[in-house]
Amino acid sequence: MLLEERREIVRRLHISEGHIRAVAAMVESGQPCEKVLHQLGAIRAALAEVSTWLLTCQVEQSREIILHSPRLDEQQEELTRLGDLYRVLTQLPISHGEYPNE
Repeated sequence: MLLEERREIVRRLHISEGHIRAVAAMVESGQPCEKVLHQLGAIRAALAEVSTWLLTCQVEQSREIILHSPRLDEQQEELTRLGDLYRVLTQLPISHGEYPNE
């Protein structure tokens, strides 16, 4: 990953951090759920973009190992790593807990 890309990712993560703090303040001040959800949607989109950049970086690194490593076990480990990352990034959060009391 290039230094410029890394800086942009960190910048966007800091922006998202600020948005998360603002959303927490919205909840604390009793803002309507609809407004909070819209803001959360924007945060999710920003984080998804960062995740895509990081995944692209990892795929490029893994591609080199898969295509050029003389060791079959190393190639298989890298394929497993990519599969695990795919599962992590495509899982939807499922809540089985109770909603907080209002």
